[in-house]
Amino acid sequence: MEAGERVQTAQRRRASRSRVRQLLAAKGRAGAYRDSVLVLLQRTRTELRTARYLLSDASARLGNLLRRLSPVERRSALLLLRGQLTGDLGPEAWLLWVDALVASNTPEAGESLARAVGDSTSLPSRLRALALDGLVGLVPSRARREALRLLPGSLDDAWHVVATSISVLRDVRSKEGIPALIAFLGREDLGRLREDAHEALVALTHERHGPYAGPWKSWWSRAAANFRVPPDEPRQAEAGEGSSTAFYGIHTFSDRIAFVMDLSWSMWHPSGKTRRIDTALGELRGAVSTLDESRRFSVIWFGTRAGSWMPRMVAGTESEKRKLERWLRAVDGRGQTNAYGGLDLAFRLARQGERRPLVDTLFFLTDGDATSGVLTATPGVLAEVRAWCRVERVRLHAIGIGEHQGALLEGLARLGSGRYVRR
Repeated sequence: MEAGERVQTAQRRRASRSRVRQLLAAKGRAGAYRDSVLVLLQRTRTELRTARYLLSDASARLGNLLRRLSPVERRSALLLLRGQLTGDLGPEAWLLWVDALVASNTPEAGESLARAVGDSTSLPSRLRALALDGLVGLVPSRARREALRLLPGSLDDAWHVVATSISVLRDVRSKEGIPALIAFLGREDLGRLREDAHEALVALTHERHGPYAGPWKSWWSRAAANFRVPPDEPRQAEAGEGSSTAFYGIHTFSDRIAFVMDLSWSMWHPSGKTRRIDTALGELRGAVSTLDESRRFSVIWFGTRAGSWMPRMVAGTESEKRKLERWLRAVDGRGQTNAYGGLDLAFRLARQGERRPLVDTLFFLTDGDATSGVLTATPGVLAEVRAWCRVERVRLHAIGIGEHQGALLEGLARLGSGRYVRR
């Protein structure tokens, strides 16, 4: 009996030592994998920063080169550049082209941008919108004329161009833009562009007559004769006054909304008597409850990595709301704060829209600065978001809760022409 017990004890010890060796080997493999991932992540961060710097530097250098050419040489060079950079290369090449032309600060560059704005047959609306935005910096009067011409355009075919026309009329600050924007508010199914036009009118007039055309028409009929555009803008207007959907007090008319939610572990910490996540999900439920089947939405989350509740936009039907509620009840903490990953996923979704962004309004919520992901430094994140916003014309609102630092969120709201709310 004793011999049998000794044999069993020896076998258990051998099995235990074997299990320890297996665990140590697995730990070593996991450590090596982690180290390789960290190296790859660091390399990707460096490449992103380098690429953004090189693009900016290339635009400045190319603009300087164009400026040094003779007018004849410049025209030839601009034709060559347009053929090379406005084809199928995509938004990064488009931004390089526009920024180089603006940096050159020459009449020929202004003409090249104006021709691109008017080329509705061969250029995508995203590129035409970028060209119109660039034209403001070279020939403001020409940009204003183009914006007035393009503002009544089709939202199905030229949404980006129409959105940019509104911002051009706001930036150029001309009296001519006021009746055009008032007439624009008279259109149906404007969605988020109703907010844009309303805010532009408030900025141009310092008047507040709401987001519909009727009150503005009545005011303009009395004020037009003696009106002078004020030299500066007032404080930001409430973008979605009169709309049905709000998130943390920020209203919107948009029918294409994405909520980008922080699900990192810190969101489960209490804020007063309530956990941050409970307050955030309560606000999300309230906002989604106001949506109907004519409006589409998505919920994107980020922790150490980023993902989405659904891989697509969904209609605000009761069936989809019930699915979302089941998902929300199972939500748990998901690591660190990969803010860049959540934003990247949201803008990738927006870019899926062929003629207009699939998402035109983002609500970004977090309780802290970025601590994980490809980019964590605020300047790097903002540099990427700036480029994305320029191309897609997405409105980005930022909500900060808890003891967060405001630099990132203030920057996001500024770049996305949205609001920053601290709670």
